[in-house]
Amino acid sequence: MVGFPAALLERIKARQAVLVAGLGFAEQAGLPGWDELCSRLCAHLPGDAGERDRRLVEDLRARGRGAAATALLRARLGPDAVAAILREAYGQPRPVPEVVMRLAGLGFPDVLTTSFDSIWDRAMATLTERPYQRLTGADLAAGTAVAGSGRTFLHVFGSADEPASLCLAPLDLRRREGAAGLASFVAERFRERSFVFLGFAPGDPDLELLVARLLGGAASRLDHYLVYSSSAGGNGAGAVIAADLELVAVPVAVSLPEIVKLVVEATTPPARPSAPPPVPIAAFGILAASPEQSGREAAAALLREAGDHAGLVRELRVLADTAVEADKGALLEQIGDVYQGHLGSSVQAIASYRSALAREPGRRSVILKLCELYTGHKHWRAAVEMKVLLAENETAPEARARLFYEGALIERQELDSPERSADLLSRALGDAPAYLDAFEALEKILRDVRNHQGLARLYREMLKRLPSRGNETLALRLWSGIGELAQGVLSDRAAALAALENAAALDPSNVERQVQLAGLYLETGSGHVDKAIEVHQRLIAHEPDRLASYRALADLYKKTGSADKLWCVAATLSFLRRADPDLREIYERGRGAGTVAPQGKLPRELWPWVTHPDEDARLAALFSFLSRYAAEGTAESLSEASLRRQDKVDLPRDGRAVGSVLLAVSRALELSVPDLFVSDGGKSVVGLRNLQDDGAVAPALVVATALAERGDEAELTFQLGRTVALLRSEKRLYWVGGTPAYADVAMRAGLELGRHDGLAGGDRVRVQSAATEMRRQIPAALLGEIETLARDVLAAKPALDIDRHLRGIELTCGRVAFVLTNDLAVAARVLSADAPEAALLPAKRRLKDLVAFSVSEPYFSARRALGVALIGPAK
Repeated sequence: MVGFPAALLERIKARQAVLVAGLGFAEQAGLPGWDELCSRLCAHLPGDAGERDRRLVEDLRARGRGAAATALLRARLGPDAVAAILREAYGQPRPVPEVVMRLAGLGFPDVLTTSFDSIWDRAMATLTERPYQRLTGADLAAGTAVAGSGRTFLHVFGSADEPASLCLAPLDLRRREGAAGLASFVAERFRERSFVFLGFAPGDPDLELLVARLLGGAASRLDHYLVYSSSAGGNGAGAVIAADLELVAVPVAVSLPEIVKLVVEATTPPARPSAPPPVPIAAFGILAASPEQSGREAAAALLREAGDHAGLVRELRVLADTAVEADKGALLEQIGDVYQGHLGSSVQAIASYRSALAREPGRRSVILKLCELYTGHKHWRAAVEMKVLLAENETAPEARARLFYEGALIERQELDSPERSADLLSRALGDAPAYLDAFEALEKILRDVRNHQGLARLYREMLKRLPSRGNETLALRLWSGIGELAQGVLSDRAAALAALENAAALDPSNVERQVQLAGLYLETGSGHVDKAIEVHQRLIAHEPDRLASYRALADLYKKTGSADKLWCVAATLSFLRRADPDLREIYERGRGAGTVAPQGKLPRELWPWVTHPDEDARLAALFSFLSRYAAEGTAESLSEASLRRQDKVDLPRDGRAVGSVLLAVSRALELSVPDLFVSDGGKSVVGLRNLQDDGAVAPALVVATALAERGDEAELTFQLGRTVALLRSEKRLYWVGGTPAYADVAMRAGLELGRHDGLAGGDRVRVQSAATEMRRQIPAALLGEIETLARDVLAAKPALDIDRHLRGIELTCGRVAFVLTNDLAVAARVLSADAPEAALLPAKRRLKDLVAFSVSEPYFSARRALGVALIGPAK
């Protein structure tokens, strides 16, 4: 037989329960429930993106995250479209189902509905005795809903005939008119009366939104009930809702209409006193077991109404003595309530509650009352007992952890029992590993008692419990704590090293920790020298002026006999004028060999060695496709470029250094040799022009006459090296339009091909014009492939940053030029001579990058590939 909690039916009979009605009642009228409503909303999602969103909605709902699914639909469709769909779904009136009329007739003091239809409105309108006041957003905003004493009716999340009031997501709820008044009204009713949720299934989006967003954290000492049909496949485990609120789950193996029928019959007095009860006694547990008991219940009701509380206690005691075992707990709790609320006897109240608890050990309402009484009387040991009992009967891990934590605080602050407190805090963390308050409290206890082993164990246990993602800040703190203990107290160098490595990986910008890690590597022995080198290289990359790390690298390379790497560090310190005599001698001794012209090549597969990390590989791949078509759309004639045919250099016959350097640089970088023009008609000393001559489009290198005639091969190599590097296909968009400003336009135009909003920023008119020109130049057979690639690039994470990518190209070209010259002094002279408008970054910033790069592993590898690395042991 169906069983309902006795207290639930008593609250309904006493008109002390609020009815909260879900979309299950709409389904009784043939209107959409949540499954059909979500299907209708999904059907309006457009295109391929809509199909992905539909699959995501299905996945979220399958995992019990209905509120997240509806929030996604609301975000994708927009509030206006959602309102239109709901009007279509619920706008046509349907006959009011009998189940709604029967519940309306019970006379609940308040009725809240999360449905969007008018069924409850019309049911309430039929009531002539004590009619309901329908509340609106204006009422809630004005506070009249709270002040009124009559019966109230409210569409909590709005209705289809009032689009502005509709709420399908937390964002809607915050923006709704009278949002603060709504929250205040619902919370006040929640404090005063039991909520009875009907017409919901665990996991319904409206149930989750109401509980988590309106009632989460609301204070109440009453029980609140979720009554649902378990025969419809409801999951009882989902009935307890996290968000600082617990609902008593009442799964019933009958349909919603049958549930309503049983509730109405159980809470409505029979028409004839002599008639047998319409529902079996065992179904509800509060109906009279005999005529004598029925008479005592009536007597108790009269005594309660008359205010004879002592007589009421006597009658309730007799009822408790003669009641079936399942009802004794509720009656004993009522006795305790009378003692506490009316007779002013806390001792008797505690005794009655204890007796109730002996019969129903998990009765939450009784445990809460005992906990409050014990706390008020500072009976701390018993208060902790109740906290623990509450926790052990709690099913939600977060709520259970909070109760253990509250008990631990009492143990620590009131009972001065750090051991018991630590035990409860450990149990709290077992349920909620990321519960920072519990962790910090336990950490403090262990520190206070100097339990270093226990503290280290706590840190390790926390790390095991934490999810792999989303807790990086706490994980960093834990690894740092382990490292501090292992190095400073426990003298465990290996553990300290492992901990600091993990901490450094989580927070690579912490210079102090990196230095500490490098020192530990050296203390640990020669097996960790490579790691110490790597740490100092990272420090220099982060802080190019860090002289201590350059000197540390020099010492490490001496120990390992790395001649070329030691020479590179000596050269850098000499350039910075910070080399000691030994390093200066090493630099001078190898100087001639260290700066010879490259003999090898830097093939395509080794370019990652010199590519700056700010270059975005996704953008490079796309722009490699587009460069040819952008070049065709921006090509100039010789006259437009202010060049003459006689300015073109015949490389095989020209005897100037500029020609031989260009050939050497092109060979070393494995790039085609561009046409060379020596002319003063350009805007820069060295630049690339995109020329069209006799129908062919080809790049041309333009060098100013003064530079070509001067003949300084080192400076020529640096100038030509960084310019020729731009001939790589993925970098061609940087220069085809003649200025970095056009490069920004061209790259944004390339992304526009994805038929997407592109990226914010830039000159939109120029970007769209350039995109149109690119689309005209690209063959139709390739356009679809490039558009798809552009869409994929735009959809990828993390977000794109074109400005950063352009600066990265600039820094990469400087690195290429440096590996061809191996001379920071030459680089400094060339960079400082650049016109400010010719570069995106200041010369000082570009030089600092080269200084850091000059002692990096990629630079050493590039030197080996180009055949300029020194051979022989370090001295």
